[in-house]
Amino acid sequence: MRIYLSIDMEGMPGTWSFEQEKSDRSIVRKAINNHVKDVLEAMLASSDSKKITEIIIADDHGMCNSVDYELTLLDKRISLISGSPRSHYMMSALDTNIDAVFFLGYHAGSGTINASMDHTYSSSRIHSIWINDRLMNETLINAAFAGHYNIPVLLITGDLALYEELRQTELAKAEFVITKEALARFSAKNYSLLKVREETKLKVELALKKIRERNEVFSFSSPITLKALFSTTSIADAVSVIPSARRIDGRTVIFGADNFKTIMDALTTFTTVAYSVTP
Repeated sequence: MRIYLSIDMEGMPGTWSFEQEKSDRSIVRKAINNHVKDVLEAMLASSDSKKITEIIIADDHGMCNSVDYELTLLDKRISLISGSPRSHYMMSALDTNIDAVFFLGYHAGSGTINASMDHTYSSSRIHSIWINDRLMNETLINAAFAGHYNIPVLLITGDLALYEELRQTELAKAEFVITKEALARFSAKNYSLLKVREETKLKVELALKKIRERNEVFSFSSPITLKALFSTTSIADAVSVIPSARRIDGRTVIFGADNFKTIMDALTTFTTVAYSVTP
């Protein structure tokens, strides 16, 4: 079986502010790599380890250069995707041969109260994203892309706010490791690494066992409409020139398609163009 790990930062144990990366990025890198290593070691030590044929790690935070290549030394079945920009951003190289997706270090969506560094795809350029008029966070968006290929999300790690956000969604049955409690956007009560490591080992084992089951996937029926509210009108000015995109007010642009892969292509393009503009 092939497992895909999508790695973010804001939900990682030991992080609480974007300023950490500015003051000493090595602290953030260490927090990310500690947690990813814990998950990998739990996978390799699990009762289902011998059934794993490949573990694909997608480094998905910022410029996608936070996960150490040395982690592939743990096992020859591990590969690492790094760098940006790239197609489908946080879900690059996903295909129908993947058996399950794990989201590590994920966070709540833009505007969520007491959520660690809350945002949706961009903390400075995008205010909110809707799909078929449903308010989305990154977890749901990426899970829907996995659903396009009929792949289930079986493990999520992140802050308490994300856990609460997902409890009433189609992802409620996924195994979840709560890494911390946000006290404000840039303040958090981080749990002991020992506690998180212990919980991670347990939940990884449970997630791998679920691969044997018939798991439901999260997906959208056609037609699908993407709606993005940008931070400024100048960003919407630029994004609205993308073919088939339609501006409906000063800061909002919509895009329609028959499948979620095209929607993800559009969202990746929206985000890339948004970062090319002075807000």
